[in-house]
Amino acid sequence: LIAISNYARDYYVHTMGRFYPEFASRVRVVHNGVDWAQYCPTTTHNIRARIPVDPQHDNIILHPHRPKPSKGLQQTIEVVDRLVHHHKIPNIKVLVPRWIESGIGVEVREYYTAMRELIASRALTEHFVFHDWVPQHLMPEYYNLGAVTLALGHFVEAFGNVPYESLGCGTPAIVARVATHRELL
Repeated sequence: LIAISNYARDYYVHTMGRFYPEFASRVRVVHNGVDWAQYCPTTTHNIRARIPVDPQHDNIILHPHRPKPSKGLQQTIEVVDRLVHHHKIPNIKVLVPRWIESGIGVEVREYYTAMRELIASRALTEHFVFHDWVPQHLMPEYYNLGAVTLALGHFVEAFGNVPYESLGCGTPAIVARVATHRELL
């Protein structure tokens, strides 16, 4: 088994490792594997042609996650609500990718409907931009587009590289202290 951190290794050893003899000796830690030559500061020309925001005018917050309640979109909405209504920060645009299967899965459509209703109930509709899924080769530009990346969910990622890829591009990440993020950040 390959784990991303010692925290992840210890988790596996102390859970399923209890049932397999010599399991601990068969686990290896390979630290994240982000390609820093790719995830670095760069221009945003190609991604701006796909997503209607203006980094000179908009305060861009990134939420580059799959549509699952555990990935933190509701927490991102709560943060933006506070930033807009309490702190009066103007021109916030939160970028939220639409999952590739959003036209197929009923659960995914229902999730997006519920999140859009929550956003509307908090008078935040103009602050959220739901856009097409970003291809992997454009992710460095995507991270460079944002002022901050949020990863506020409670989902325990095995190889959750979003915060690190964002940091490599020079965009700070605010991350929940779950699983490997406790150790790697």
